[in-house]
Amino acid sequence: MNNGKMIFVVDDDNDVLESMKLILESEGYLVETAIDGKMLTQKLETKIPDMIILDYRLPGENGTEIATNLKKNNETKGIPLIMVSSHDVGILAKRIGFSDFFEKPFDIDTLVTTVQRHLPV
Repeated sequence: MNNGKMIFVVDDDNDVLESMKLILESEGYLVETAIDGKMLTQKLETKIPDMIILDYRLPGENGTEIATNLKKNNETKGIPLIMVSSHDVGILAKRIGFSDFFEKPFDIDTLVTTVQRHLPV
């Protein structure tokens, strides 16, 4: 078990949200999902997660814009951010301050290993 560590997953694809939620919950993490930056902001008003996994392409603000805003906020600037995208934007993700990056489609091991690297059980 991971002592109830909370992860927020932000993606506009419900299938991706559901699969990440199921995989991460099976590893013992608590998972909340959001479909865009606005929904994430609403969730952050009541809870601060231990990690945020952000899709690069989102409606409204994209993942890099959301990450930039999170890094400016004292309450959220220390949260590990993981970018996920079907595009190879790993270098961009690092430059913006993401802790890590993985590409879609992802496999279960990649997701779990990436999360555990930054949020050990």
